[in-house]
Amino acid sequence: NVEALLALPLQESTVADVITERSGACGEKMEVVFEYVEGPTVVAYNHFNKKLSTIVAFNNELDEEVAKTIAMQVASMNPIVATRDQIDQAKIDEEYNIAVEKTKAEQVKKAVDNALKKAGFNAYYCETEEHMDEALRKGYMTEEDLAKAKQIKEETAEAKKANMPEQMIQNIANGRLNKFFAENVLMEQEVDADGVEKMTVANYLKKFNKDLAAIDMKRVNLNAD
Repeated sequence: NVEALLALPLQESTVADVITERSGACGEKMEVVFEYVEGPTVVAYNHFNKKLSTIVAFNNELDEEVAKTIAMQVASMNPIVATRDQIDQAKIDEEYNIAVEKTKAEQVKKAVDNALKKAGFNAYYCETEEHMDEALRKGYMTEEDLAKAKQIKEETAEAKKANMPEQMIQNIANGRLNKFFAENVLMEQEVDADGVEKMTVANYLKKFNKDLAAIDMKRVNLNAD
């Protein structure tokens, strides 16, 4: 725990005293960031002159170089968890809802753009009030055109919102959610290492042991990502 760490000897003093001394020297309050993982095998990796460190736990023994590759993966790709089930359900629900709303907005915009083009309008000049003002100023549209375009936008948007293809929305949203997992879950990320063919971390580890998996990880960075 943090208390035991602070009591450890360091530089003819203790960790706590050294931190107090450094805080006084730089004028900034310093605190210990204490992170740990547990597992049959644990590997640590330091990068950027020890300003970026990672530690990864595995469910079984494995080659040191393979373990280091995964620890470097955590450093370079910055996953938030080792496995999907370590993400809070509230966070998953939030990401799914964001994906749904984004998908619906895209469907509405697509319908509106198609309706404007069908009516002979340039969708770009009808996209925002600023674009419409620009089109009017440059003589690309008249006041009558603007009024008609706004009516088309409003009516088409309302009609589309009232008739959304729900199954398609869910499918696209689930695809976006899976992309979120692929970007943020260590085991589902694509391996970022020289000489390794394109595959997920999970499949990479299976090459050495079909049951091998990363089960926990921590990443501490003193730089801005």
